[in-house]
Amino acid sequence: MSTMFEKTRVRRLVPRTKAGLAAVTMALLAAVAGTAALTGGGEDSRPVTLEEAERLAAVRFHAYEAGPTRVEVSVPGGTGDTVVDGVVDYRAHRAVGGYATSGAGPAQHGMLAWDATGLAVAVGPAVKGAAAVRGSGALRAAERLSSRDWSPRAYSSDPLDVVLHVMMVLGQDRPDNAQLLAQGGARRLGQRTEGGVTYTLFTGPRPQRDKDGGTRGGRKGASPAPDRPATSPLTYWLDGQDRLGRLEVRLASLPRPARVDFKDSDTKWKLPQKPWQGLMPGAPRAPGAART
Repeated sequence: MSTMFEKTRVRRLVPRTKAGLAAVTMALLAAVAGTAALTGGGEDSRPVTLEEAERLAAVRFHAYEAGPTRVEVSVPGGTGDTVVDGVVDYRAHRAVGGYATSGAGPAQHGMLAWDATGLAVAVGPAVKGAAAVRGSGALRAAERLSSRDWSPRAYSSDPLDVVLHVMMVLGQDRPDNAQLLAQGGARRLGQRTEGGVTYTLFTGPRPQRDKDGGTRGGRKGASPAPDRPATSPLTYWLDGQDRLGRLEVRLASLPRPARVDFKDSDTKWKLPQKPWQGLMPGAPRAPGAART
């Protein structure tokens, strides 16, 4: 199965080893690549118990097991928000949705398709009505487009790219190691009720520094980078069935946390093939790739 950006040979975000939620935080650090500082959570918190770590360890497995799931992504900006409403399938490792931006200037609308390696944008007359695309409607809208309507590109350090990039790590076919999560600094932040549902909030394991002072996964011997948070910049909202209801991503470049809300799931939903068709290894990159 071709990935979105085999042709640009972009480094995959998903680690080859199953390092669990610690790898999700490291993926976020790699995604910003030093161009945007991260912030840790400032909430009152405490280390997780082993029982709570077991709840957190099941997050990625439940996301994988749920099948195609509606997601609403909201990334705040200085003058307005960018919202993506669509469907992610962690078994297929793909997602598609409609996006809309708000702000001082004219609103922008279009379609997005993304996977672990990059994203593609569809704008213009071909995506008429994209502003009204919601949830599973994005699957039908994407299916109506031709492969030529999609302009693929690599992920950048733009906050929307970072959030979509990290979101694609949140699904694997087995639970994480609860003991390692507890030892890695995962914390319980408390509970919140929203929409009639009570959630328990957790941060994942914090980035680990090696004995030479660098962050594990970075250059050996490097001095501690000032943008490495003391706690995980990711907050997981778990419902009573230990399913992920929301992921918050804190970036210093944003006025408030970005948010990924996980909604209903349906095993009958199927991700369209068209955004990925024709993207063969070694093919030249599409000129003038659109940016959101």
